[in-house]
Amino acid sequence: MWPMLVVLGIVLRMVLKLVYGARGPAPYDTAYLSLNILSWSLLAVGIAPAILFCGMSILGLVLILLAAMAIFEAIVERRAMHRRSTCAILALLVERKAPLEPSLLLEGPYGRGIVSRASRGLLAELRRGAPLSVAVLRHPEALPRAAVAYAAVGAVAGPEVEPLKELAAADDNQLALLRRTCVDRFTYLSSILALLTLVAIFMMIKIIPEYYQIFSEFDLELPSMTLLVISMSAFFVDYLAVPLILMIILAGVTAITVALLYLCDIPILQPLTDRLMRTKLMADVLRMLAVATEQRQSLSVVFDRLAQVYPSALIRRKLQHIASFIAAGDDWRNALRDARFVSDAEYALLMTAGEVQNLPWALRTIARRKERQLVYRWTAAVQVAYPCVILLVGLGVALFSAAMFLPLIKLIEGLA
Repeated sequence: MWPMLVVLGIVLRMVLKLVYGARGPAPYDTAYLSLNILSWSLLAVGIAPAILFCGMSILGLVLILLAAMAIFEAIVERRAMHRRSTCAILALLVERKAPLEPSLLLEGPYGRGIVSRASRGLLAELRRGAPLSVAVLRHPEALPRAAVAYAAVGAVAGPEVEPLKELAAADDNQLALLRRTCVDRFTYLSSILALLTLVAIFMMIKIIPEYYQIFSEFDLELPSMTLLVISMSAFFVDYLAVPLILMIILAGVTAITVALLYLCDIPILQPLTDRLMRTKLMADVLRMLAVATEQRQSLSVVFDRLAQVYPSALIRRKLQHIASFIAAGDDWRNALRDARFVSDAEYALLMTAGEVQNLPWALRTIARRKERQLVYRWTAAVQVAYPCVILLVGLGVALFSAAMFLPLIKLIEGLA
């Protein structure tokens, strides 16, 4: 029965897409609202028994975990894509002084959600005559996270649209591919480790003590590997079982809480990701400096402004350090090197580019180089760590398998 409900719900969703097209329904379309609620209700009623059935088995729990992580990744990636598209369209509209009306991208399938509401609010602010930097600061959810800083540079350097064009032109394909690879590998390993942890807990508490009792009745001398696993089981039951179960529950609740916060567009893990991706953040700052140098603006003012509005606290501290160096009369390139924004080789490139009046090109080249370095380093780390974790898991499984199988050989030999 329930598969038919799922099929009907999917068919009804497809019909709505075909009938209303890319632009979507008109506001307060009662027919669309009724059919939309009916389709989602059919899907929910049809899927609920399958979820409950899967939740009764370990394999089902793993499948639910995989499905939940896939849905979460799809939602987050969709929002990121929408923000990049909005940034490109906004830069084009402002540059051509076109009417700032909601485009197709803000209406049809993208017309709902946090990003779409923020995008409409941003366009409304611009139509009322607000400066671009102020509108972006009031509605930061509409654009990529770094757009606040790019818009602030535009307010200082002018024209305002140039930094947004720079942000929209930045190629994030390699970084997006890296993120998807890391998420896929992490999802796979998390699922495998969750399944193996549950199996190991069951074996430690139930199987191994019974196993030891059976072989004790035959008065067999157990192999040292089997005795090691038995002692590990006894230690686990006495000291680790309850804390580990509580830690697993706490980890599950924490993961669900973090996922819900991200779905509500509250990046609670942003300080951690900023540290891991600080090279990308530095590349963004270098691109902003490239725009400012093209407009021949005072970089001391640009650094002061960035130190106030940059969305990452880690980079803000570095920018404040650089701004204080420049205020003391030091060259901004020396300040960048002292703050470890650029290496010695990159510093030499900036000095040479300054002599030939080609600083924007040099800054963009260094930014691209830093992004490529980030991709290469993380790719290498994933390629090394992933098989190592798989190997460790395989060694653990081999240890348990050998420890359980060796006594059977002795038992067969004794009976023979």
